[in-house]
Amino acid sequence: PKRDIETRVNGMLSVVQLGGLGGRYPGELSGGQQQRVSLARSLVISPSILLLDEPLSNLDATLREEMRFELKAIQRRLGITMLYVTHDQSEAMVVADRIAVMNLGLIEQLGPPEDIYVRSATPFVAGYVGLTNFLKGRLAGAAVEVTGFGRVEVGAPGGDAPRPVAPGSPVVLNIRPEDIKLHAQRNGGPDNLFPGVVADRAFLGSFLDYRIRVGEAVLRVQAPKECKFEPGARLFVRLAPARVRYFEDKDPKA
Repeated sequence: PKRDIETRVNGMLSVVQLGGLGGRYPGELSGGQQQRVSLARSLVISPSILLLDEPLSNLDATLREEMRFELKAIQRRLGITMLYVTHDQSEAMVVADRIAVMNLGLIEQLGPPEDIYVRSATPFVAGYVGLTNFLKGRLAGAAVEVTGFGRVEVGAPGGDAPRPVAPGSPVVLNIRPEDIKLHAQRNGGPDNLFPGVVADRAFLGSFLDYRIRVGEAVLRVQAPKECKFEPGARLFVRLAPARVRYFEDKDPKA
């Protein structure tokens, strides 16, 4: 019935915060408003599950940020299931309750955003979701010997590896840029403290993005903007043992 249509349309426009704009033509709406109309047209039929295939890809950066939180709020308000397809990792982290990371058609890990990021199940997941540093070495008890770098403590025998790895086996370490601390001088004990040289630095607003040469490796480090070192400066980097994860290296020659 026409009256029901009007009621449901107005109700859905209110949900997407477009109440009172129902009489406008598409050309009279902003990009973000048009995107909300598209969402409202899908939601007004009350689906039990809604597939969103990169719905924000055509929006500018600021609007995309706003719409991420708007979609999350709408999902909570309506209580429906949304399957959200995206190549934008940060978008997935904001919107999702659970994330499935796919590689070559297979799901490598399924879980909450924090698990995907902090407890990545495979090197592919660790490298795909956010920035990370990879180092190759061989397992030696509670540490990994990395050629051209040094002995890296991993917190406990076996570390956080998803399955047991035999001592002496080739492994791949990964540690996130924000889990590496910079020091002007030797600070504390020797565990995971390595001398390095600043190769490059970029100011990214809320933090400084460093590339630090340590031995034969170059580490990506994100430090507070107050932690300033000029390119060429000598310093020390500390890798938090509890944050160092390792995986069996299934292709040690690569």
